[in-house]
Amino acid sequence: MGITISDKKSLYNNKNLDGLILLETLIALFLGLLLLACLLLIYLLLMRQTITQISWSTLQEHFNIATRVLQRDVQLAGYLGCVQLAQHPVITYNPAYNLTLNNRLLITHSDFSGHDILIVQHRSLISNVLLHKMLNNYELYVSRHLKILPGNILLLADCDSAEITKVASVTLVNATMQKIILSQPLHKQYAQNTEVGLFERNSYTIAAGSLYQHDINGHNIAVVAGIHDMRIRDVLQSENTWSDDHAAIEATRLTGIVVQWQLTDHALLQLAYQVITVSS
Repeated sequence: MGITISDKKSLYNNKNLDGLILLETLIALFLGLLLLACLLLIYLLLMRQTITQISWSTLQEHFNIATRVLQRDVQLAGYLGCVQLAQHPVITYNPAYNLTLNNRLLITHSDFSGHDILIVQHRSLISNVLLHKMLNNYELYVSRHLKILPGNILLLADCDSAEITKVASVTLVNATMQKIILSQPLHKQYAQNTEVGLFERNSYTIAAGSLYQHDINGHNIAVVAGIHDMRIRDVLQSENTWSDDHAAIEATRLTGIVVQWQLTDHALLQLAYQVITVSS
């Protein structure tokens, strides 16, 4: 029994059908891969946009932290309490711990790191008070609002004078009083309610991509990461004029500074500026 013409036509049609199915499958596969590639590209673009937005948010957060810390400290430069630095020079037991209009705010440049260094000096915002008049020149009975430790540098101020001294020992008398023995006698016996705070000297600089604060006790504190550089670009003088020549500015006429921040996060780099006024 042989193959008829009808059988040959059927076989030929089946082969054509198989070819069409294969072609349709390849086209569908190509379209599916193209769609998948498009979806993958959209996903990558969205991820990149998300990462960029997160990086911008991180930069803004780092900038806010850095500016907030620096502004608070710079605005306190030369702060003594009830005494104004311009009217009452500070007496000190040691020239290494001195506070004047000329050194309340210092701007230097490190040749080693290539970054600017900002040094700020003032009395702590929180202070204790003398609970009664001094009976001698080296013994204080003060409140316990502020913790005092042996070796701390104190700044005492009443309405007539201010003085820097060092703590030799501290004894807790009761829940509200602490007794402080000084390493050197004061120049006078201060009256009750005299303010007794900590003398603070903070240096700010950039190291390893972070803003660091170095305090008077030798502590090196990383304030915030993501800071590539900090430059003091201009200083404001008392006549409301700006200058970028720091050496030519008299510190007694300094009323403000302009800080240029260079922030970085991943591949982003942003310049931002901050203006800080200094209290007189």
